[in-house]
Amino acid sequence: MKQLAGFLVVLLALVGCKKEEKKAVKSERAAVVTFVKGTEARIDREGSGIAVKPGEFVFVKDVLVTGAKSNIDLQLSEDRVVKISEKSRVEISEMLATIDGATNDSLNLVAGGIYSKVGKLSKGSSFSVRTPTAVAGVRGTEFYVESDEQGQSSISVTGGKVEVESVTGEKSVVEEGQKAEVKKDGKVEEKGLAQAEIAKLKGYGDIKAFDKAEFAGISDKLKDVKLLKEKKMNFNELQQQFSPGGGKKSDVLDEQGKDLKEKGEQQMQQMKSKGDELRKSLSPDAMKGDSLKSDALKKADDINTPDTGKADKKVEEGKKELDKLKKKKLF
Repeated sequence: MKQLAGFLVVLLALVGCKKEEKKAVKSERAAVVTFVKGTEARIDREGSGIAVKPGEFVFVKDVLVTGAKSNIDLQLSEDRVVKISEKSRVEISEMLATIDGATNDSLNLVAGGIYSKVGKLSKGSSFSVRTPTAVAGVRGTEFYVESDEQGQSSISVTGGKVEVESVTGEKSVVEEGQKAEVKKDGKVEEKGLAQAEIAKLKGYGDIKAFDKAEFAGISDKLKDVKLLKEKKMNFNELQQQFSPGGGKKSDVLDEQGKDLKEKGEQQMQQMKSKGDELRKSLSPDAMKGDSLKSDALKKADDINTPDTGKADKKVEEGKKELDKLKKKKLF
């Protein structure tokens, strides 16, 4: 009996080790910013605000914030990207990877909107967007989640299906071309999307993303969150250091870099032109020259006006009349 009890203790211990081992195979991973529009975009990390740049890595517990006319494109994996729209606040709640290739991602939309493009998920993988009133989970689709200041949420589906569950446990499966509105009290209402709405939402789907070749050789490093935080490298630096042959510099980041450079050069030229005009207008010599020019033109106009000849003629006629009156001794 003692031997049996000892065997059971050992068996339970082994089962416990296996459970712990299963938990240990999950590890955090990073996402990467692929595009930034506007100037009001930042990452709130450990009490500090960090300006968002393309190639910047994003970690669990980071909060991405966008202001007016600003948005952020974020890539979580090879076929999983999101666009955070203007005036939004999104917390990265979970980004996990397992040794068998499964990934589990969860984003918390505090306010604003997120458009998600999610490829077909492998076994054990998951992707969800949470709001104050609902959770939207998918297995491969395109959808937009919005949350307003009153705590109401809406989930619009432009491809595939989305499972929606409200805070009260009410569930709904939203089909392509449909929209679910989740009220503050947890009630879910479904309705169809107008063609204009679908077209507008699909416009959000233009999200910058790295291709398979650009991810080759660094996928394991994206799971090494400790290394990324310590080295403080961006995507290109990581790729060049760890990819075979130094890696290929990202066309996605180069493209935005060129756009920003061109816009910057145009703005500088415009500012220079305005500055030159302003200096000229304030110059004393220029002001004096403009005044002299104006007087000269006025005199020339007076000389060349047709009325000048008429006036001379009238004067001459007046003199003749005066002479006649003098002869009659009226003057």
